Amino acid sequence: MSIPSFTATASSMISVYIFFFFLVTTSDASFVDKFGANERLSAPRITQSPSNRFAVSSNFAFTTQKPLNLLANYTRRRISKKLELANVIISGNITIHSENNTFQLGFFSPHESSKWYLGIWYSSIPTPTYVWVANRETPITKPASCTLQITETGKLAIMESPNSVIWQSTNNERATDFRFLDNGNLVLLSATGATLWQSFNYPTDTWLPGMNITKEQSLTSWRSLADPSPGLYSLRLNPREYNEIELVHNKSVSYWSTGNWTGAKFARVPEMTIEYIYKFHFANPFTPAASFWYTEIAKDRALSPPLTRFQVDVDGRFKQYTWSPQTENWSKFWSQPDNWCKVDRLCGDLGFCESSSTSPKPCSCLPGFRPVSDYDWEFGDYSGGCVRENGNSCNETDGFMEVGVMEYEGAVLISFSGSISFLREILFGVPEQGTVKKNESKSVLLIVIILGSIAIFVLAIGVLLTLQMRRKSKRRTEDGGFPMLNLKDNEDMRPAMGMVVNMLEGVVEVHSPPAPKLLQALISGESYHGIRIDSGNGISMSALIIHNGVPYLFITIFKWGFAGAAAAYDVPAWGISLAQVVYVVGWSKDGWNDLSWLAFKDIWGFVRLSIASAE
Repeated sequence: MSIPSFTATASSMISVYIFFFFLVTTSDASFVDKFGANERLSAPRITQSPSNRFAVSSNFAFTTQKPLNLLANYTRRRISKKLELANVIISGNITIHSENNTFQLGFFSPHESSKWYLGIWYSSIPTPTYVWVANRETPITKPASCTLQITETGKLAIMESPNSVIWQSTNNERATDFRFLDNGNLVLLSATGATLWQSFNYPTDTWLPGMNITKEQSLTSWRSLADPSPGLYSLRLNPREYNEIELVHNKSVSYWSTGNWTGAKFARVPEMTIEYIYKFHFANPFTPAASFWYTEIAKDRALSPPLTRFQVDVDGRFKQYTWSPQTENWSKFWSQPDNWCKVDRLCGDLGFCESSSTSPKPCSCLPGFRPVSDYDWEFGDYSGGCVRENGNSCNETDGFMEVGVMEYEGAVLISFSGSISFLREILFGVPEQGTVKKNESKSVLLIVIILGSIAIFVLAIGVLLTLQMRRKSKRRTEDGGFPMLNLKDNEDMRPAMGMVVNMLEGVVEVHSPPAPKLLQALISGESYHGIRIDSGNGISMSALIIHNGVPYLFITIFKWGFAGAAAAYDVPAWGISLAQVVYVVGWSKDGWNDLSWLAFKDIWGFVRLSIASAE
């Protein structure tokens, strides 16, 4: 190519490039002017989310990389203009900011999960803090293809495709515009500027300044730190008296309340009277139209009050936070219940809550148990409780663990007495037959060995004591004996009860009588009218066996509990008494001469003596 032709070609290319640059600059300036006017109308500012919010496919319109030249920037703005004209508010990873850049609206994924949600979070702080979620129960799986737009019917909707609606607002009148206010409220407006729908009327777990708590509007916790779906704990206005705010589990069981409204504060929240940045309002209390909210007041000559919020946390507690710019973190100033173990069913079935624990987690599983879901416990959802590590089968190592003073909230208490196998039958149904039979056989054998050893020991001690008493008695007899007042061979010589009382009171002189023949027979070991000193040994041995065998039968075998223990005491006592009667009346005929009224002679003297001794 010759030099003149090359020069002509280069000049032509430079001219085309200058013309194209002028065209791009002019169009871009025109678009910015139009978009600026629209921004003043609808308030929010469109920006692009950080590149790490989610990965964008290669065919997605908005790239997460910065524009490399004016042509790329022009293309991006042209696409944004098309979305604007199609009533699309955001798409993919594009977000919008509130008026003063306090809040941000867009799609997010908590803890990098595969589920995506449309939400509002603080944009002016480094810690991601989400205050509102639209599609809590219908997460998105393909965020790159999703848009937030005002539909042809005037509803705010999350669209996954032109015919697939993930979530939409509930307004009946057609909306034509929206506002994203700096208090975090997303508002839909009619053609006349009237409010048709606002996110403040559909709160999630966070209570912001200006947001009302009414009989229709309540807060509901997240299911876990990684799951914004509705959790088990809610904050609501008392639906019966409309006089207090209460925390409830599963929308039914109340486990904490503010107490009655006194006109300036709630009875159980004295902190409300402390001068701070809050001003609380309670309109129409004690009526179905009651509404409770709070506003912020700047303190210490500050231009604006600090960021603050109340939240129903996943652990079921109602907490108040204020942002600290110095530490760049949320400072918790207040929390109720102050003891997280007061939260109803926080740790689930077989879970253990320890209020004095220094662990950041309130719940744990006792030895031999594990969490039902380790993933849920990692993100603060303990409601699944614990389960046995080896299934539902008991083994020989099972027992009871001492954990200190226990308190059961809302639990059903079942009293029982018996072995660990009986407890397993209560908790899990049918017991494991092999383990129970084996354990019961060992228990029976052990009890028999112990009772047998005790019986032999007691019998040996009894024999030794009897022999010793005989030797002592013989020595006393050889020394002249000792006086006896109530043993007479002749019934006519026996003193009446009144005479006995007089003798004890010292009114009548007492003489030493001769030793009765019965006593002499008992000391010598001879028989007297069929009675021997060892006649009661059989009854004593029977009593020992009955006293130990019947309690085991009634309590352990029949499992009668305390009733069995009472019966085990009464039955042997009556049985021994009846056995003695049968022995004396039916067996020792020579020693029993029938009943006689002489036994009740001067009975009142005996009663008087008994009363005097009792005093």
